[in-house]
Amino acid sequence: MRILIVDDDSTFLDLLEMSLAENGFKEVVQASSADLVLEFLDNEDPYFDCFVLDIQMPGTDGIKLCSEIRSRQAFRLAPIIMLTSSDSKHAMRQAFNAGATDFLHKPLNSLELAARINTASLLVESLKREAAPVLTVYENPSIDGELNGFHPGTRITFSKIRSMRDYFELENTFLRMDQSLYAVSLFTVELKGFEAVAESANHHEALHLVHMTASIIPRVLMSQRLLFSYVGYGKFTCALMARTPVVPQLLQSRLREKLDFHTKPRAKLNWESDALIVTSLSNRRIMAPSEAVRLLRQETKRLKSCTDRPVPAFEDEANRLFSTKI
Repeated sequence: MRILIVDDDSTFLDLLEMSLAENGFKEVVQASSADLVLEFLDNEDPYFDCFVLDIQMPGTDGIKLCSEIRSRQAFRLAPIIMLTSSDSKHAMRQAFNAGATDFLHKPLNSLELAARINTASLLVESLKREAAPVLTVYENPSIDGELNGFHPGTRITFSKIRSMRDYFELENTFLRMDQSLYAVSLFTVELKGFEAVAESANHHEALHLVHMTASIIPRVLMSQRLLFSYVGYGKFTCALMARTPVVPQLLQSRLREKLDFHTKPRAKLNWESDALIVTSLSNRRIMAPSEAVRLLRQETKRLKSCTDRPVPAFEDEANRLFSTKI
């Protein structure tokens, strides 16, 4: 496994590399700043299996670096473990929103870090095996090469759209939260009849419909605490971490209005905005992260693109793989 470790403290980097080597990770690359990493990623064609990033660094910090790494297709699923000496929950939330897989506090326990790297890698492999086809589009969706064999059940992530994540990234955000109670609204936005649209229209038209809807959702909700994913067959799963609940009928009306404005000019698209449906996944507004994950999985299991095998929770896999108490 090739690991990139990033910290502005060279002594800490040397100690961390030695610690990883003692635990079987021999191929480790050091970097002293986020800016050096970004320059390296831009000018080389590197491959890393895992990233270990310090949050607090001069210049570009670890959270920004995490987001930049996640935006590159080669590292969409790579484990990214964040390190910090702070107990700030705000920093943790920012890190997970940027795409972090896990979070550890300094000073580090070398066995714990090794366990987290192994477990994160196991989860990523599970995601790769279980995931339905996923299409990640970085700029304009009208790219011929990406659309060959496009299937209505394909999960799509537009990396430039604010708050949009791959479904497993969305789920992982809740898996990483402590089991307190949170104010959260879970709901779906569904394009009824999308399969018929995908079959009758060309692939560009079907993809543009998904892209327009994905672009409109964060504009209408206008919240930094929104996360949503497209899970195939015209359906988006959404989570809004806010005290004010989402009113499905009101949101549905506003989304239809915006989408109607954008779809009317596209005469080839045989779809009407009144086929957009918003459905709440629960009447509860306060719930634990485990309950949110259960509801999200229950919804996605109904789609033909999803399997019945759930992604294991981090703690369960750690207990199964590492019997030694840390």
